[in-house]
Amino acid sequence: MKTVPLSNVLSSVKRSFSVFVSRETELCLAEEFLTDPQVNCLVVQGGAGVGKSRLAAEILERAAVLGHPTGRAAATHASAATPFAALAHLLPAGVTLDDPVELFRRTAEALSAGTARGGNDGRRLVILVDDVHLLDEASATLLRQLVAVRAVFLIVTLRVNAMLGDDVVFQADGADTCRLHLDPFSEAEVNTYLRAMLDGPVSRSTVAEFTRMSNGNVLVLRELLIGTLRGGGLHRVSAIWHLDSRAASMPIVAEMIRARLARLRSAERSLVEILACCEPLELGELQTAVPEADCAELEAEGIVQVRRAESRSLYSLAHPVYGEVVRDQIPHARRRLIYQLQARRLKERGLRTPDHFMRVATFELAADGTTDTDTLLAAVRLAYRARDYRLVVELLDALPADRVDFSVAVMRGQSHHYLGNFGDADRELAWAQERSPDLDGLLSVVALRTQNAFYGKSSIATALAINDEAQQYTDDPLVRRMLRTNEAAFRLFRDPLSHVLELLEEARSISAPQIRHWALLQRTLALSCSGRAAEACAGADQAYARYRQEVIKGGADGYPPLGIASTAWIAAAYLESGRLAEARRVAEESYREALQARTPHFQALHACQLGRCELVAGNLDAALDWYLEGVACAQSLGQLILDEQAWAGLMAVHAALGNAEQAEFALARYEEVMTREPDRDCEIFHSIGVVGKAWVHVVQGRPRNAIDLLTAGAETLRAREQSVNESWLLAEKARLGAATEVAGRLAELAEGSDNPLIAVRSEVASAVVTRQGDDLLAAALSCGKQGLHLPAAETALSASQAYMTAGERKKATHAKQLSDAHRRRTGGAQTPGLAQWPGVHPLTAREKEVAFLAAKGIPSKAIAERLQLSVRTVDNFLQRVYNKTGISSRRDLARTLADLQG
Repeated sequence: MKTVPLSNVLSSVKRSFSVFVSRETELCLAEEFLTDPQVNCLVVQGGAGVGKSRLAAEILERAAVLGHPTGRAAATHASAATPFAALAHLLPAGVTLDDPVELFRRTAEALSAGTARGGNDGRRLVILVDDVHLLDEASATLLRQLVAVRAVFLIVTLRVNAMLGDDVVFQADGADTCRLHLDPFSEAEVNTYLRAMLDGPVSRSTVAEFTRMSNGNVLVLRELLIGTLRGGGLHRVSAIWHLDSRAASMPIVAEMIRARLARLRSAERSLVEILACCEPLELGELQTAVPEADCAELEAEGIVQVRRAESRSLYSLAHPVYGEVVRDQIPHARRRLIYQLQARRLKERGLRTPDHFMRVATFELAADGTTDTDTLLAAVRLAYRARDYRLVVELLDALPADRVDFSVAVMRGQSHHYLGNFGDADRELAWAQERSPDLDGLLSVVALRTQNAFYGKSSIATALAINDEAQQYTDDPLVRRMLRTNEAAFRLFRDPLSHVLELLEEARSISAPQIRHWALLQRTLALSCSGRAAEACAGADQAYARYRQEVIKGGADGYPPLGIASTAWIAAAYLESGRLAEARRVAEESYREALQARTPHFQALHACQLGRCELVAGNLDAALDWYLEGVACAQSLGQLILDEQAWAGLMAVHAALGNAEQAEFALARYEEVMTREPDRDCEIFHSIGVVGKAWVHVVQGRPRNAIDLLTAGAETLRAREQSVNESWLLAEKARLGAATEVAGRLAELAEGSDNPLIAVRSEVASAVVTRQGDDLLAAALSCGKQGLHLPAAETALSASQAYMTAGERKKATHAKQLSDAHRRRTGGAQTPGLAQWPGVHPLTAREKEVAFLAAKGIPSKAIAERLQLSVRTVDNFLQRVYNKTGISSRRDLARTLADLQG
């Protein structure tokens, strides 16, 4: 993959700022207002920095394109002190400013004459006045008079909060005035903006961070983007832009903010400083700290914002960047005092909620580097429950060594695991294991240590060694049975599933709640992989219901919660069981929670899960987006399990899309990941890796190598009794022309399973062997019902070819249209199965012309007149179209022609 120099990227971004992004709806409305004779004034209004001036300038340019003469003026604080200073360049030469009547008459005449001389067919002069709320009274009066006699069409920008003051001299209201109110960019608009500026896709977590930091303010967003690019925090990972550090603002933003805050009164400045250090705060806390400050005025100015949280109103600065700028300006002693006073006020009011403990701890640590131990531990538990693992580690580093106990070590160990610090995690958990207070504690820590070894090193041997070591501590048969159950989590990826399920036979009777829940999750996944879909889905339903209860309660009972990691297993069980909609719903919900919690580990985990779901479904564009997201989120974590599945998925998707270079790059990265850890002894995502490498062979023109690779992979999975993934690899062989080799085995798997994925794959292979149009069409319909769009598109295309061979043109056309409909859902798949058949005889140019007119509801007689044909000839053309497309009436023409175009 080529690396683009940062200087080139910055240059491209700066050039892109001249391109108008988003606001297309508002721009279209503005064009309508310009051509409406009843409209004389257009007000573009909104808060500071939302892009009013940029939109108004674009409207002015559109007015020029429409043939209007244009002019421009800008009101400023400096010009407001001098009459007509803002409009001086628009006034006629030699005009006397002390005679308002003469001034108006001569100005109106001059503007009208200029319009006439410009040869614009009477189109009015369009004048843009930026920041009209700063206009002096004389200029405002003149503009109102010119608008009233239609001498000009006026475009003005107006800051929303300025409308609330009595000092705004230009009032634009009435039937001839229209308003465009600009809100800050939504997250979707921020995404559109960033994609346009960077000329490429941007990770969802990056979009969310830029939205949070800019609060949708276009000016701040622009400067954050440039600052972050210059600071090196924004990188292109594979084909997606990703932010791996905090967004960095440019000096121009800081200067803009300092200028706004410089006009604040002393009390308001104090309030802003308190918010910068301690936000969010309730109104009562603010009024106690600065009684004389006016929060409502600061809110109207766009400096402070308020949001509702349950029954409370929480105040914060309008943009996170405001806080950074203000904190940099506050002297160290002043900052310490703010933190100390705010912590004291909270304590005096009483620490009623966990959030209060968190805030007191963080305020006192910021002020003095120390805090009360009980308060600190309460804050740690809150941060842990919120999955803010960096904060957990940071807070625990301030805990005295003599207060570190079992639960503290477990929290720190698991936090290090999720941050990718596997060595630190094992040291903490090993320390905790030696001090386990009871059986449940011992088993929970052993489970966590083995998970850390397995998912950190992809080493089954290391995980089993930790588990075997723990068995030496006890002769209790109950403990030994539970430890054997823990083995199943790792043997699932190496041993036959019958052995794994045997180890998990007594999962429901385990007394330790965390071990029981973990074991039941493994059993559910083992059932799903072995093809026992109904049992697996029942287990997934129960696990998901339990997870939602934990979320409502705010955490699991007992020892450390499995958290949103458990939903990855649940989604996987639904996916392997053929319930793609449920898998997608659980994974999307979990991804949103991870994004909100800002935990890259979980973001990458669930993004890859969604990529796998879309890959199986054949929605390749969606799969590509999610796998790119997974690669971006996982890049700084160094977790093999995340890197393995992300690069394996990318290789499969790129190859199926025909992107040879990108597929080969993904293969190289995948192979590097698989050899990175010397203790690695398993391929957790074996099936995805085999499919990915096989399709790289295909895109490189070596289909026989791909079939051999799939054959070997399927044999490995057969030995492990992983029926669903074996059926996947066999189905891939069938797609590459080896259906005869695999149809029998797929039929065996389908007969011994209630899994709909296996059943559909078997039906497709059997239909390909028979080569009968009806069988192939039925199989394609089954694929579509299951949500498998790529197999549906390929199989329907084969059906179309079979029908044409049999001389059944209408059925061939119907099958081709079905294939086209599914193919559009794949996002541009380039596979052998979609290249083998060009379809039915295409329409001629004249047939298309007649058909498109008829599809619009135009009668044959009118078509004949337009095309200078006879009515009979038109009807003959339509009949040919019906025969070729397999339809029988005009009602179906629009849909059919849309399919043909697609």
